[in-house]
Amino acid sequence: MTRSGKKQQQKRLDPDASIAIVGCGIAGLSAAISLVQAGFTNVHIYERDADPTTRREGFGMTLTYNPKGPLHHCGILEQVAQQDCPSRCHYIFDPSGKVLGYFGNAFLPSRGFGQRGNMRIPRQTLQKIMTERLLQLIKDQQQQHNNDTIITSGIHWNQCLCSIQQLEAKGKVQIEFRHQQERQEQIITQQSTTTIVVDSDLVIAADGVRSSVVSMLAPHCQPRPLNVRIVLGIAKGCHHPLLTERGFYTIGDGKHRLFTMPYEGDRFASTERRIMWQLSYRFNENSHVDETCSNSQSPQVLLETVMEKCSQWHEPVPALLKATPLETVWGTSLMDRDPMALKEAFQSFPRVVVVGDALHAMSPFKGQGANQALLDGPLVADWLQRARVDAAVRGIWREAVARTDKVVQSSREAAEFWHSAACTQQQQDLCKFAGVKEDACSTFLETLSRRHITAHLSSELDSSIRSIIEELGVGTGSDVLNRAQEQDGQSGLQEEIMGLADRGSTAELRNVSLSQPAAVQSARDTQGRSALHLAARSGHYQTCRWLLTEALVDPWTLDSMGRSPLDEATDPRVKSLLQKGMQNGTTS
Repeated sequence: MTRSGKKQQQKRLDPDASIAIVGCGIAGLSAAISLVQAGFTNVHIYERDADPTTRREGFGMTLTYNPKGPLHHCGILEQVAQQDCPSRCHYIFDPSGKVLGYFGNAFLPSRGFGQRGNMRIPRQTLQKIMTERLLQLIKDQQQQHNNDTIITSGIHWNQCLCSIQQLEAKGKVQIEFRHQQERQEQIITQQSTTTIVVDSDLVIAADGVRSSVVSMLAPHCQPRPLNVRIVLGIAKGCHHPLLTERGFYTIGDGKHRLFTMPYEGDRFASTERRIMWQLSYRFNENSHVDETCSNSQSPQVLLETVMEKCSQWHEPVPALLKATPLETVWGTSLMDRDPMALKEAFQSFPRVVVVGDALHAMSPFKGQGANQALLDGPLVADWLQRARVDAAVRGIWREAVARTDKVVQSSREAAEFWHSAACTQQQQDLCKFAGVKEDACSTFLETLSRRHITAHLSSELDSSIRSIIEELGVGTGSDVLNRAQEQDGQSGLQEEIMGLADRGSTAELRNVSLSQPAAVQSARDTQGRSALHLAARSGHYQTCRWLLTEALVDPWTLDSMGRSPLDEATDPRVKSLLQKGMQNGTTS
């Protein structure tokens, strides 16, 4: 290589350098958004799906609410939070409904019922938000440059990767895509295929666990089977207290694990609530059953299989399955990736990085797949801004693998544990109960079982458990003490809260509530008005919705003049929301 060629190879990537992202999933969109925000003007996503409408609805995802995290970096944190489908707690049951554990805030004196660190949102909804954000950034970039700089960034649908090769002499990577088009001529639909060839300065593989890029460049790095299959469905119209803004796990036989979570809607939404469920089970790794058999089975067969396995389980499991439309049911065999092996395999490809599930696919049993994919985008942009391209690629690989390798491994171990005999043998050591002293947990759970306090109590389960906690004196703290501590120096905080509510500053209110759980709920101004009064008066729909669903501000609160938040509202949407709140109450 010539001296000038070496110098060219080692400089930083120019803002107009060609960057090709293969795959328009969460990791690919995170990378594209981060790169455009960093000033790169020639960023292209190539996606094999024909268009967004052809994608499967997908599953619900758990995302971390972090004011300094990747969603904030991408500029979509509050938008995602507004689409959050509340899930406040999860019980753990055995198939008969026996209580094995609990995660949530209902029995914790130090936190309110509504403050949560996680959000739940359908995958397709997140992808839509991210796609719109990317397209808006590109549009803003075009307007900002006033045609002085050619902005060519965009998303290219219906592009199937055919080949990829490194052009060492040019310091580029050549990729070829096949584009299939349909055209209607009279009554005959004809298909034509065209190919495009792109020479890119950098390729980012974000095309999932079955990555075509990885298959072509490192065919020996295959996804690793976990010997666990999952079947998922989304139930509609199944109303049950154990599914209302909460979910549960059902375990106990060492073979199967059922997980439920709210998927869409809440008590105040105009759309009907939907619940996602996921049954996972181990299959014999020594069998010769095709690993992809659950992919090829029809939804009818998959649902019948699940109903057969779970027909005798506690309510509302049978009702949940019966309320599941076939078009929402799908199944797959779980696989993960070895990030370290991929890092070693791609050392000979200095202009290719791998992100998302293509690099660190993991089992869903730690709930970290989407969060890790979101983190990849800012990492890529940060390195490309501060280092020459070869060093940047090495840095991206090093940090991404260091961050995800342990997460993949722990997720793999969780997949093995939850579907093994060890899960049943270690139930007492495994299952914790939030709000109960750890050393008293075993005795407490035995008491619940002995007194038949199980899932069958439905809407009375929480109150029955709370009574046992008080009777045994095994709670983790005192409500009175915590409330007294929170009330110190509240006058200034109350004034701040009321100002935020009046301005509709939902994000700031959320941050206050995370550190001061009861403050937003109890805040009043000199006229006795709550934060909900002021938000309603100013017509801030999203703020009112958050105050009702998360901070649990009472919509029946009257000010010194005897007026409720509904009396203050003039906006029709806010009025409708408050009316539902007064009908439904603020607790599930």
